Amino acid sequence: MGSRDPKKFPAPVGPCIAGIIDMRGESTNVIDGYVIQEGVCPAALAPVYWLQVKTLARLIGKAPSLPFSQSLRKLYRGFITFLRGAYHGSLANSQVFLIMGYDDQQGYLDLVDDRLKVSFRNAGRIDKVHELNKVLERFSHVINGTFVPSPLWGGGITNKTMLTVHPVGGCVMARNARRGVINHKGQVRYID
Repeated sequence: MGSRDPKKFPAPVGPCIAGIIDMRGESTNVIDGYVIQEGVCPAALAPVYWLQVKTLARLIGKAPSLPFSQSLRKLYRGFITFLRGAYHGSLANSQVFLIMGYDDQQGYLDLVDDRLKVSFRNAGRIDKVHELNKVLERFSHVINGTFVPSPLWGGGITNKTMLTVHPVGGCVMARNARRGVINHKGQVRYID
């Protein structure tokens, strides 16, 4: 968005994800690969989101040590956001990170009373989540930002809850690749 006022945009804001940091080639084990993408906050939630992020930054955020002048600048941005609204100051200088990677393949699809039930037993590898949080913390600190980990994961609000927008990605759909529902291109194949 930069310094432009969203109320004066000539067209609606574009897609949520426009960039990617591809870390899939950094390991010899494909399961250890991941990608980092940017997320956004919907305009309708921006005022609430700003308050939530500011509160969480104080409670569970991990800030780098900054010189006094940069600390003052951060305080000033927060004050500007408070006065002028969510798209000014600190929220206009915030970044949401999304990470896509492999889970432990603990997902199950069950048909219960003619309804599909998706469940994950022990979803997420604790070590992997901690490792990825450290990566994001380093990224944040490079740009003098405060890293705020997901409050759902280890923030003390819930007991290690994972949030996913693609839950079926880890569900086993066959005993092996030859008998699977889809081929190597993700196309559904005919099974007799």
